[in-house]
Amino acid sequence: MRIILFTFALLIQSSILMAKIDRPLEVRLGYPKGTKLLIINADDFGMSHSENIGTRNVLDNGIVTSATMMIPPSWSDEAMKHVIKMGMKNIGVHVTLTSEWSRYKWRPLTRDKDGKSSLVGKDGYFWETSTQVEQNAKISDVIREVRAQLETPMKRGIELSHFDSHMGALYGHFTGRVELLAVALALSYEFGLPYRMPKHPLTNHFENEGFILLDNLIASDKPSRPEERREWFLNNLKNLKPGVTELFIHPSIESSEIKAITSRWKTRKMEMDLFTDPATEKLLKDMGVVLIDYQAIKRLQRKQMQWQPNFSFEQVYKKYLKMLGIN
Repeated sequence: MRIILFTFALLIQSSILMAKIDRPLEVRLGYPKGTKLLIINADDFGMSHSENIGTRNVLDNGIVTSATMMIPPSWSDEAMKHVIKMGMKNIGVHVTLTSEWSRYKWRPLTRDKDGKSSLVGKDGYFWETSTQVEQNAKISDVIREVRAQLETPMKRGIELSHFDSHMGALYGHFTGRVELLAVALALSYEFGLPYRMPKHPLTNHFENEGFILLDNLIASDKPSRPEERREWFLNNLKNLKPGVTELFIHPSIESSEIKAITSRWKTRKMEMDLFTDPATEKLLKDMGVVLIDYQAIKRLQRKQMQWQPNFSFEQVYKKYLKMLGIN
């Protein structure tokens, strides 16, 4: 009898969740249907000193509402100290499993019990591409490393708002290795932190598990020339769709440091300038765009999941693998 009542209760709970999810995301967040909500996220916080200054500038003086920190680079310490000093609540982790620059590299935080890691190449640094990660990484190493990158700022007292994936290395779509996506989702469940994920046929049914999927994600490396990319950003802003959209940028000041790291430093400087320009803010205001951060997404996801601190990775990982088509 108890089993029957428990099963019945679960069915009722599931139907309530489904009813809520049937409503548009902007409505579930407390806004009228059709509202254009925008998260502007600064990726690569902690990657370099120049990137740290650029990120602080767009957060303090611009319209950027959120940032995600890269933890393995040494400049992450400076970023975390600033977050702690300012008591910031709109900061997440830019989970890093790749080291793409030829003249500036970083390593994993973790190794296995034998001091080895499948997350690095022969040079001892992270793989350069996400495809290499998918081809070489052991899932146990990925779980250990991602967990460490999330826990590092939390152990320092930082209240994270969400996490995402540097170069998309946790999406699993370069070679179809969706076990990596299952890792991200299971850790999202455990920590109660949204994982930035747009709507996709493979992941849409995870909404029924309480996950928040963005309506739109504006992301592209092209065009790369500063002026062309500036127009690309503005055109995307002018054509925002209703619902929740994230646009991410990589702001930096001009310096000898950033010039030594990447030949695209002018683009990063342009992004800092564009998103601290009052004209960009006026454009969004005139369009009726509402700027939000991931704190609202976090609160809603936890509510939908009825999240508790005792949630664990092991409770859901195998289930999520099956939902992604892996038996």
